[in-house]
Amino acid sequence: DMNTMFQRTMKTLLSVWLLMGLMACSPTDSSDEQPLNDAPPQNGVEVPSGKTVFKSAYALNDFNLSVPSSYWETRLFDTQENAHSVERRFGVQEYTQLSGHQQSLLALKTSSAGFAVKCRPAECPVYGVSIHNSDVMLLTNKAELKEFLGDIDTEAEAFVWLSYAQDYQQRMTPMTFEKTSDGYLVELNWDTECQLKGKDLVKVTHDGRIEKVREISRETYEGCV
Repeated sequence: DMNTMFQRTMKTLLSVWLLMGLMACSPTDSSDEQPLNDAPPQNGVEVPSGKTVFKSAYALNDFNLSVPSSYWETRLFDTQENAHSVERRFGVQEYTQLSGHQQSLLALKTSSAGFAVKCRPAECPVYGVSIHNSDVMLLTNKAELKEFLGDIDTEAEAFVWLSYAQDYQQRMTPMTFEKTSDGYLVELNWDTECQLKGKDLVKVTHDGRIEKVREISRETYEGCV
């Protein structure tokens, strides 16, 4: 009869409501959920997930140089004082193992040109010097530096190459990196040395090309160097 049909309908609706309530309260499995990426990759390059901090100093065996070298260093040439000073040694222990004659040969080899410029506004050229046995080699431009390094295929080479890449920004400080199949993804701090600085994610390939992946941050400040 009508009364019985009404009761059955109400029981069915009640069962549906109870089932819906249980489903709403039960915990969901989030294992298949994908994290949101608020900084999508550019140029088809993924943002590094496992970052490694660059070392504060490198030894000779951290490089895979294209020519034999017992030791090499970068120097600053102070044009105002007409003086040369060591900027970085690769590495300290290797230098102490050179003979007195080799150290003298290194000291005598200088240059007024370089592959980068520092200490503005005075402008001090940065150049490199390498020694193997009694042969001393000067590195006075980017082409010579690249030929000396060969492929950019070690952490140390990526650090050096980006540190002096003034065709990208005036001053760079590589911070972290992740090795890829064709080079490195690097987070680096940059500074125009005039009211603007920031951090970028860049890709440096084995052949030395530097590609901006994305800008991480930027800020302005007062004054210029």
